[in-house]
Formats: sequence, structure tokens, C-alpha cells
Amino acid sequence: MSKPVATTDVVQPGDVLEVALATGLETAEVPRYKLRVADDGSIHVPLVGPVRVAGLTLADADFQIYRASVDRGIYRHPNVSVAMAAR
Repeated sequence: MSKPVATTDVVQPGDVLEVALATGLETAEVPRYKLRVADDGSIHVPLVGPVRVAGLTLADADFQIYRASVDRGIYRHPNVSVAMAAR
């Protein structure tokens, strides 16, 4: 049986993150993506592209994805949520 993952855990290569990215344009449910952290420490967020998250807390990873989506002109004010799906 696996133990629960604390929200203060630091993201590492190989972790699987569940990323929810709400933009306000959804007609149904907010899309959720299960994304594995690559060996280089990044995840590839659909439409946003690669975002480096290794070494960050989940809250900091959340902000990195938010920042990347805004800085790259993809979304203006997305609501991002990141949770640990698997370690």
C-alpha cells in the first residue's frame, strides 16, 4: 500500500503530476493532465509547452506553469492546480 504524498514534497524527475488548467473558456469540465516529470526536470503541458518543475514544491510548480502560460501569451489569467499523482 502506498503512503500519501505530503503537499510540501519537492517535485523530482519521474514523479507524475496531475495538472488542472482552467482558462474560463471550458464548456464542460476543467481539463486535467497526468504528466511525468522528465529526466531534465520538465513537464510538457498541453498548449503551454515545456515547464521546468523539478526541485520545486507543488505550489511553486503551480506558479511556474501559470507564469509560463501567461509569459508565452497562451492564457491571460489561468487557474492552475498541481497535485502529486504518483511518486
